[in-house]
Amino acid sequence: MKKTELGLRDALQEEGDYKIKSGDTIEISVWGEDMTREIQVRPDGKISYILIGEIEVVGKTFKALKDDIETRLSRYILDPNVTIIGKSFEGNFVSILGAVEKPGRKIVGRDDRVLDVLAKAEGLLFQEQGEFNGEIANLNAAYLSRRGQLMDVDFAKLLQEADMSQNLRIQIGDIIYIPSAFEIPVFITGEVKFPTSMPFRGKPTLMEGITQAGGFNTKAKKSSVYLVRGGLRSPEITVINYHDIISGKVVNPLLEPHDIIYVPPTTLTRVERLSSQIIPFLDTIIGSGSAKNTVRDW
Repeated sequence: MKKTELGLRDALQEEGDYKIKSGDTIEISVWGEDMTREIQVRPDGKISYILIGEIEVVGKTFKALKDDIETRLSRYILDPNVTIIGKSFEGNFVSILGAVEKPGRKIVGRDDRVLDVLAKAEGLLFQEQGEFNGEIANLNAAYLSRRGQLMDVDFAKLLQEADMSQNLRIQIGDIIYIPSAFEIPVFITGEVKFPTSMPFRGKPTLMEGITQAGGFNTKAKKSSVYLVRGGLRSPEITVINYHDIISGKVVNPLLEPHDIIYVPPTTLTRVERLSSQIIPFLDTIIGSGSAKNTVRDW
């Protein structure tokens, strides 16, 4: 067992506030009985245990689960004394994706911060061949997402200026995305058939981006397509009537690197709400591998 996992286990069980998650491994034993089992919590949030069969465990504390199992076992055993030990906490993960050495899910403790997750990913990618020698991460376009909300973290200030006020404490389920400065995508999200990304090549247009995403779905508000430029922390937003492009009333806009085309179901008037609408789509696109921003072949 990893030392970090032991520390997390001891701290959380001592306070009794930890809630079990899918992927966690727990050991259940009953005093005086040959019933010790080490069990991993299934993706459906359940486990199977001797005599009692399946039981829902996700979201329960160790104390609540102990009480539940003792109640169920009391039908078969007189005054059962159950002990539950957390063996590993695979359910306590965040995702870090993009231009880092080892992207993917990283197990975290309750006091871990952004820099701790970057360390678990072994830092930013570097290129040491050709004309360029240095980090290939685009920190200005990096973001941290929490339950579909954009968090206020400036990665450039954190990593280039050592501004520790940007070193936010991590929460389970967070997503950190650090795009590459070399492979530059344009994102097409919202009410399109296939939210996706496309590489920035040549002179792509807004119409090309919509086409790349399979066109609009039935919920799309074509008269209010949002072109978001400059990142989501301080975006420059242009609202475009797609019907005007088709009719030739306005020019089909040229896209720029890292632009986001967002097609809303209704008109949005606040930047905060716009971010909350866009981020879940970006998390899905990036997490599914549609945005391939990790450069390995130099």
